[in-house]
Amino acid sequence: MTAALSGVDLAGCLLSVSVSKASPRAPLGRVGIRTRLGLMGILGAAERKGLRQDVFSELCMIACRKGRYADSVEELTPLGMDPLSVFPVVAIALRLILFPLTAERLTPRAIKNYGLSPRSFRRARELAKRD
Repeated sequence: MTAALSGVDLAGCLLSVSVSKASPRAPLGRVGIRTRLGLMGILGAAERKGLRQDVFSELCMIACRKGRYADSVEELTPLGMDPLSVFPVVAIALRLILFPLTAERLTPRAIKNYGLSPRSFRRARELAKRD
């Protein structure tokens, strides 16, 4: 989303490359565009010390766009474009406020659902070497 907000069609470039077309020369993006992943922020706050007050403080900074979140646009759950995206954030925020130590279990499970396994990584490297 940062690329799109900066004026660069990164998705279009990647699609062109994926179908073996020459990628159009992408314009330079606007400098200074800041995005945030609020959900990752609250997970990180809970993981660092496991304190409810840290999770709540992080939520306040995100909601008020203060500190490291100043002048930034939400990337993962943009409420203006997708109002229903508030539900997973609220659910995880409530869980972390009630049970902050569960962040250590949430993060690896989330990564497992979208990250490459070591086996998949090795396979991708083998395929790249063939080309």
